[in-house]
Amino acid sequence: MSTSPYSEKTLKLPDGVEIRYTDSGAPNTSDYTTMVVIHGTGFNGYSMVQLHEYAPKHNLRTILCNRRHYHGTTKYSEEELSELKAGSKCIQDKLGLQTAWFLEHFVKNEGITKVTADRRGGGVILMGWSFGNATTLAILADPEVIPRPVYETIEPYLRSLVLYDPPGLAMGYPSTVIEEGYNPLADPSCTTPTEVFENFQKWVSSYFKHPDIGGGLASGLSFEKCTDRKTIDQWTLEEKAKFCEEDGAAHSDIPS
Repeated sequence: MSTSPYSEKTLKLPDGVEIRYTDSGAPNTSDYTTMVVIHGTGFNGYSMVQLHEYAPKHNLRTILCNRRHYHGTTKYSEEELSELKAGSKCIQDKLGLQTAWFLEHFVKNEGITKVTADRRGGGVILMGWSFGNATTLAILADPEVIPRPVYETIEPYLRSLVLYDPPGLAMGYPSTVIEEGYNPLADPSCTTPTEVFENFQKWVSSYFKHPDIGGGLASGLSFEKCTDRKTIDQWTLEEKAKFCEEDGAAHSDIPS
């Protein structure tokens, strides 16, 4: 658990949705960069609070958000869950607008810095981790979704978008099956949602030794179910309870 000071806040958006986030605070410089991070499946923003410890020495302000249906952030309604499962565009439009509102708040109220002239400092970097990219990409998906005043407010500040290890599903690609591959979410030995989630946690936090195969080919990759070394095994029970959310994953991320 990070020992560095950071604040924990809840922001209420214009549509009533509340977003819980942690904030490292602004460095005492005029050109710091604000990095807004959206987490992936099963592990919420609290699992990355150690980033706050390293932010100041890199001239960063780190903001870690909890996505919809994760701790402290408004859950999806039944209608929205149906839209998610149907792959409806309207739910992505909603996420894009909510992300834009979140950024607008920091521009208007938090004194964040504009992008520097050489574009090497200042501004906002929006980063999606894993399935969190489905949320971050939504802000760029349809220009008609973001009202012009909101766009004009955040445009001078939004410097770049980082896609950190996005799955194909978050990018809109259909699922592909590698014959010799392993899918932790479809393991027939896991018969309950809890077993599926625990299996996913072990697999996604394992340290696999893949060969340098190049060319994007899957042949030769390690397809073990998990490895002896796993990040989740290094967490205390208190940290696991705070970082891991089966309910959020089951309702909003893992196909049923």
